[in-house]
Parts: sequence; C-alpha cells; structure tokens
Amino acid sequence: MNHAAITHKIHKRGMFLLTAALVGICTALTYFMKGAGDAHIESYGAVDTWCGIWEAPQPMSLALELSALACVILLMSHINKVYNLFRTMSLLNFSLFMVMLLSTPALLLTITPASVLCLVTLACVALLFYNFSTDSYDKRRIFLVFCMLSACVSFDYTYAIYIPVFLLACIQLRMFSMRTALAMLMGLATPWIIMIGLGIVSPDQLQLPEWRFELDILLKRDVLLLMGTSAFTAIVCVCSLLANLLKIISYNARSRAMHSVITTLTIVTVAACVVDFVDIYSLLALLDCCAAFQLAHMFISLYKSPRSYMLVIALMAIYFALFAINVLIH
Repeated sequence: MNHAAITHKIHKRGMFLLTAALVGICTALTYFMKGAGDAHIESYGAVDTWCGIWEAPQPMSLALELSALACVILLMSHINKVYNLFRTMSLLNFSLFMVMLLSTPALLLTITPASVLCLVTLACVALLFYNFSTDSYDKRRIFLVFCMLSACVSFDYTYAIYIPVFLLACIQLRMFSMRTALAMLMGLATPWIIMIGLGIVSPDQLQLPEWRFELDILLKRDVLLLMGTSAFTAIVCVCSLLANLLKIISYNARSRAMHSVITTLTIVTVAACVVDFVDIYSLLALLDCCAAFQLAHMFISLYKSPRSYMLVIALMAIYFALFAINVLIH
C-alpha cells in the first residue's frame, strides 16, 4: 500500500472504528484493573451546596460519562455533516478526540464536569449555526443558548467564561440586534428567577467566584502529568489553529463566519486552561474537542501530501504513551 492510500484511509470509517476499539479496550482494562480510583471531581459553582453533584456510584458513573462523550461525538458529527466545516467527509477528528481523552483516563472512568461542559457548549454552537444557516435568527434558540449557560453556572463557574464567547458568536454570525440582546438577557435571568422563586436555591447559598491557587495539589505527580498532557494538547491545538488561518481566509463569507466562532471558542478554551489551571478538569474535554477539530482541519489541508499520515500516527502514539504513563503512576 502506498503512502497516498494510507493517507486516504486515516480519514475513513475503518480508522475511526479501529481507534474506537483500541480506546474501548484500554478503557475497559484500566477500569477492571485499577477501578475509578479517586477520580471523583468536584466543580465550583454559584450554588455552594451543589459542588458534590458529580459523585455517582460505579458502574453508573462510568456509563454516564461514556454516554455523555458519545453524545459529544454525535454532535461533532452533526455539526460537520450539516454545516460542512471541513468541506469533505472525514472522521479523523473523532479518532483524535478519542485518543486525546484516553491520555487522561479520569475523563473516561467517572462522570466529570468536563464532558457536560463540552456537550453543552457544542449544543449551543449547533443552535447558533442552525439559526445562521436558515437565516431565521430565531430568538427562542438564542434564549435557549444563554438559558443553558446561565443554569449551568449554578454548579460550575466555568460556564460563565463562555457567555461572552457566545455573545461574540452572535455578532460574528450577524444575528445581533436589540431583540437578540433582550433574548440573551431573558435567557441569563430565567434560570435564577425560577430557582430562587420556587425556593430551589436560597440567596444565602450563592457564592461569588474566586481565583484559587493550591500549590500543594499542583505539585502532586499525577497532577503534574495532567498539566503536561494538557499543555501538549494546547500547544498542538494552537499550532494547528495558526496553520488553518490562511486556509479559512479563502473560504466564502458564510464558512468564514462559522469558522470564526470555532476559532474564538478554541482560543478562549486554551486561555482558560492557562489562567484557571487549578480547575482544568472542567475544560479538558472541550480542549480535546477543539484540538481534534483544528488538527483534523489541518490534516485535511495536507491531504495532498502523501506522507501526512505519519504525523497523525506519531500524535496518536504520543497520546497512547501518555495514557500508559497515567495508568502506571496510579
């Protein structure tokens, strides 16, 4: 088999199924040999009594996490298939996403804030893209986007980072108006009016966000490895994003607008990982998702290079090696 044929196959279903099988086997072996360990991860939100929301008995926690990640992959597929962001059908972004997740096993073994953040964010992107593609600019979908983000702030302040991102997305997609602004404000206020009005949350349960720096936690061996893995993903994400910019400029106005939303989401996610690295567990899945998208887009641009598959295989080998190190040190 020549180099061009291998490069062609890494974008197809066979590569995706092979990667899914390998990731599934590695996840199952890790779970049955090591268990979920102490991977119960708490989030920090506006309602102080909801921080333990992620604790669930095994194997239900594992099933919930895998179900959430499966929904993420389906949403990724829907966005690319319907809005043709890659301008071709490629499954490489799913393969890359799965091996990136595998490099941090805690994201696969128990339900975490990261998978839910990734799922909600992609759902918001899909809603805005639908409005943009149909030229309907339905205010109900804009209301729903900001209502979901505002409601999720109650258990994880990380969602607050993405409220201005989707405000900017409305501007980038040319759907911002006074009615849009009103829909946004109503969406942000509605969850809190309902929760406080019905007595689900009392005002004395609310807490303001605070920047935390816990040096003793950061110096742990497993946390240092997590930060190293995240730093590597962030670096390849930014490099592939920069490589894609010149190609995006050549697209038509509609495609450029949608890619600008993905680009803004990627930049903000990488920046949030750097600034709020203590709570990086909430951002990891979305970072992996953005990195997989940017890398797949770059490799599609390199499709005519017959040896580009070597870089894909090298990246996957690195992430499998990071997975092995993670398992060994635990």
